[in-house]
Amino acid sequence: MGSKEVWGSHLAPITTDKHLSDLRQKHGVPPMVDMILSPGSPYSPETVPEGFCCAYTTYFERCGLVFPIPGIIFLVLRRLRMAFPQMCPNFVRHVIGLFVRAQEEGLVLGVDGILQMCYIKHNSGYKGTYYLSRRPDREILQGIPGRDDRWREKYFFFRVTSASVGAFNFSQLPTQWAINVDTGDCPLTSELRALTDQLRNGRVRWNTFTRARIVQALNRPTPLAAPSQQRISSSSSTTAPSQMTRKPTLREAREQSTVSRRVRAGDVDAALASALRGLPSAPAARSVEVNQDLMPSANKVIMLVNSQTKSSELPAPQSKRARTETRPSRDGRPYESRGSYRRDPHGSGARLDQLPDDKAADSGQGSSASRPFHWKFAHSKDSPAVEDPIGMANLFRHLKSLGCPIPLVRDLAERDAYIDAMSAQALALAAQNKLVALYERRLTDVPQTEELENTKKVVHELTVALRTSQTREVELEERVTALKKDLLAMSAVRAKLVATEGDLTNALLSKNAAVREKDALAEEVERLTARLKTGEAVRDSAIRRAVRASRAEMSEAYRQVLEGIKSKWEKKKAEAACDSELAETVSNLLLLEQIEKGRATVEGEKEVLRS
Repeated sequence: MGSKEVWGSHLAPITTDKHLSDLRQKHGVPPMVDMILSPGSPYSPETVPEGFCCAYTTYFERCGLVFPIPGIIFLVLRRLRMAFPQMCPNFVRHVIGLFVRAQEEGLVLGVDGILQMCYIKHNSGYKGTYYLSRRPDREILQGIPGRDDRWREKYFFFRVTSASVGAFNFSQLPTQWAINVDTGDCPLTSELRALTDQLRNGRVRWNTFTRARIVQALNRPTPLAAPSQQRISSSSSTTAPSQMTRKPTLREAREQSTVSRRVRAGDVDAALASALRGLPSAPAARSVEVNQDLMPSANKVIMLVNSQTKSSELPAPQSKRARTETRPSRDGRPYESRGSYRRDPHGSGARLDQLPDDKAADSGQGSSASRPFHWKFAHSKDSPAVEDPIGMANLFRHLKSLGCPIPLVRDLAERDAYIDAMSAQALALAAQNKLVALYERRLTDVPQTEELENTKKVVHELTVALRTSQTREVELEERVTALKKDLLAMSAVRAKLVATEGDLTNALLSKNAAVREKDALAEEVERLTARLKTGEAVRDSAIRRAVRASRAEMSEAYRQVLEGIKSKWEKKKAEAACDSELAETVSNLLLLEQIEKGRATVEGEKEVLRS
């Protein structure tokens, strides 16, 4: 246990070079990230080398973590005052999964939002580490593994650079392991329930969170936070990878900064509700002009709004029947009314919630008395509202100039003509909104001047790099041609070696014949010695001389054989050196091919060679 360790009891690592190689080849770790194995004592997950950070291979193999590490991971750790290796695999899975779902839905989910979704618990099996667990009423991710085998022993160290941690200031994270971490209780609010339901509406099983999906979500620009999301999200957000992004238009900025829902093409009731909410309030009753773009009439429609009815109190369009409302009567006493429901003989599903029927005819004219003006329109059919002529006629009867009373639609003299005219105006308004939406979509696709300039710079840089690569390719092709010539020369040398080997075989056969001849001569000497009946000493001396001569001959023959083998070995060694140089050339050609196809860059390879 090191002097700086608080928890201790760390297992010896079983990580090998093959594990780090698999991280690069199978899990996309870029070559700029410097990874090393554990140097041994006194280093451990609690005591890391200076300038490095400890991580477990399971983070990248089974938890979806990528380099550069997403900033949301560091922000959560900074809030909890935890060191990086204190995360259990399920800690990483919950943070990555929730953040990816929020990015896919275009929501801002910060540290507060993640901690409101999960409990943080201490891992009793590995003291000092913590994992995230869903809160009972806020389950979003499904199918998360319950345990990971031997993940504590598979750790390594990576150098803290911009390639590994992005733009995050890593010095803000504590290096000493935390002793006690707690997220506290968080009640389930209506905003939090709505956020949970929205995040559940998608692919939430963990086996669908592939590396490609995670990288695609992380590369999306961080959306702007709406006021309702600011109450449940942290003000901090992650830093996405550098890329060209389009600035939001003025209309998008207004829509993102208001609570009212966006008006869609053909959504007449939503357009009217948005216009009514935008009316400013005044201390006295006054007439308000509504933009002609939102109203179907050719002339400006004047609506009188009483000062007691604030813009925030005007009802939004509802798909269901209106709830019971409490409104003041003429004498100031409140009474309940569910509104008057009128069904036209033609089967219209339109509904007007307004004053009692005896005052319905003049309800749209406003009033100078203390009684507030209040009405709303709801459409309960499955088809769009603009396809309901009777409903549109009942709606547009209330959108009229000041002092222009219009009877009920069923009491009009030219009832059919009025219904046809109002239906045509509603369709025209829907078509106009659809055209505006189309124009806005086209405008959002137009790139900005800065983006075009940046694109031109990138194209110029890529063109220069391509030309340099082509020049380098020509040089390498020339070098390959020269090497091919050398290879042909080496082939000739190899043929000479084969011929020399044949000569050596012939020499060995000659040696064997000489040995046999020598034996015959020895026998002849013995016979001559026996015939001459020389003395034993002379005979022994002759025999010794013959033996020494034969040994010398055999030694000379073996020496020649060894010299031949040695010469053959040196030639094969030269041939192996040529093969090695040829393999290096082939490797360089493959690297050039990867550079041409965009799988690698010259700067990246230079950085690898420098490291």
